[in-house]
Amino acid sequence: MKSNFFPLSTTCSFLKGVGGIVELAPGYLPVAYNMVRKAGGLCIADEVQAGVARTGSHFWGFEGHGVIPDIVTMAKVKLENPP
Repeated sequence: MKSNFFPLSTTCSFLKGVGGIVELAPGYLPVAYNMVRKAGGLCIADEVQAGVARTGSHFWGFEGHGVIPDIVTMAKVKLENPP
């Protein structure tokens, strides 16, 4: 019996910083995004910790991985000290 199930989306944080800094493996996100999109899903970038230039090299964390998400989430913007 054929299943009609497919992933609706994948959400990925680009920098795990709560328990120390843990970066994703190089090349992981392009492969993951490709798999999700082939299945008809959406790619969502969780930029709560990595976004707004917090990684130092890019404004958004996903920029350092060479991917473009369908949706970007963010929070905790410091308006008194913008990047």
